[in-house]
Amino acid sequence: MAILNFSSGIFLWLALTCGICFAKNKLTGNISVSLLIFFNNLNIFIAICEIQLHRHIDLIRREYQILQDKYGGGNEFEACVNLLSMSMTPRQLFDGRIWALMWSTYALFDPSYQNPESFGFFIDVGNGYTTILPCVIVNASILFPQAFSSLFVGCVAIASYWQMLYGTLVYFLSFLHNERQKKMDVLQFVLFVGITNMVWIIFPALGIWMAIHILNDGNFSVFDPR
Repeated sequence: MAILNFSSGIFLWLALTCGICFAKNKLTGNISVSLLIFFNNLNIFIAICEIQLHRHIDLIRREYQILQDKYGGGNEFEACVNLLSMSMTPRQLFDGRIWALMWSTYALFDPSYQNPESFGFFIDVGNGYTTILPCVIVNASILFPQAFSSLFVGCVAIASYWQMLYGTLVYFLSFLHNERQKKMDVLQFVLFVGITNMVWIIFPALGIWMAIHILNDGNFSVFDPR
């Protein structure tokens, strides 16, 4: 397996962005803050990929048809493994078309991601364009609280994290309502739908909890080391 591949590219992003934040805010200083920083940086990465979902939907639809012919009917897990282990060059780390491939692969489980008329498509594209800045603002307020208004950050945070939480709940329920899980085995459902959606439920809930404290306290004491 190549050292630089799709999965290690994701790891590099998280290591770099979280490393910069943790250099200022120690990992062991406040576990809730550290978890929120990790989630914010993960969401920023996924949001960038969601923007590629919008920009490269035609590519995604073509790749989905190729993957469906090759892996559809029971080999979807293999398609995911092949994507995560796909070799990349340093230049490809900055190529949006490469990161768009995650959606053509995920569309094997949920075809709505290759359909620009679907809810799944628009909820993720919306997340991509609207949640990067709020996550940056929250991270910056954690690192430099003296530079921000607690009222401003609290309002931005509670609105943005609720958007993520609500959108994820609606998407997950629509997935179940349309019985897409019946086309998957239990392991596939847990790994590619259950865990991924729970991340965008649990961590936004944590963000909402911290935003409530910011608004109630009128300061950023919830970010203080414990």
